[in-house]
Amino acid sequence: GGTQRRVGSAPPDREGKYMPLTLIDSPPSGSPLLREEIFGPLLPVVTFDSFDEAVETIRGIDSTPLALYVFTADTAAAESLLQRVQSGTAVVNDCVLQHMCHSLPFGGVGTSGHGVCHGEWSFQTFTFPRSVLWRHAKFDV
Repeated sequence: GGTQRRVGSAPPDREGKYMPLTLIDSPPSGSPLLREEIFGPLLPVVTFDSFDEAVETIRGIDSTPLALYVFTADTAAAESLLQRVQSGTAVVNDCVLQHMCHSLPFGGVGTSGHGVCHGEWSFQTFTFPRSVLWRHAKFDV
């Protein structure tokens, strides 16, 4: 569902393994595009009349999405939305760039996963610092 808008003029090419960025404008609320991870150049676009409506809709889809992309010129509104919706990552006025910035942790929280990766964050996530206290077998009197 939703209106598909291809970005750019090149059509999909199965043989060349190319799929252009495709925006899906206003997918239905029950669409898998809004509920499942997307591994491809598809970007569902959902617009709202108010930030309260946006928060309610986002929380209705997933209370802790992996990523939250906010497009607005209103800094206070963006900050309010970021405070009201917990997500693994968030980007204001762009999308996907947080994954390419290796100095930022990337990962989920709640239903979108646990732990983060990238640089030192990967080391912290995938290692376990183990404490060992070793005392001599003879008691010190």
